[in-house]
Amino acid sequence: MFLLDSPAGDAALIFSASDLVTASECQYRTLRVLDERLGRTAKPAFARDAMLERAATLGDAYEHKILAELITKHGEWDPTTGRGVKSVDSHSRPGRKHGCPKLGGA
Repeated sequence: MFLLDSPAGDAALIFSASDLVTASECQYRTLRVLDERLGRTAKPAFARDAMLERAATLGDAYEHKILAELITKHGEWDPTTGRGVKSVDSHSRPGRKHGCPKLGGA
């Protein structure tokens, strides 16, 4: 979940697939995360969870593998043709330039 600036000057809220799953399971949790990201409320402190960290590491590795496969199949993004796969570094996402933290927690 992050904010994406548009040419019109407004910011669209972008949801990932996992954000949509979370929203379908618990709307309150989605709003709570959004409030945390916008600085409206403090993020609760939780104890370190080694299993959650391992799952996140495996998930990131899987996403990178799938991204590499898609780039191999469809090529890099070409703005002139509008085809290919556009890779977005998590630190260069549009929401990051406005100080929005990565919305996965870590």
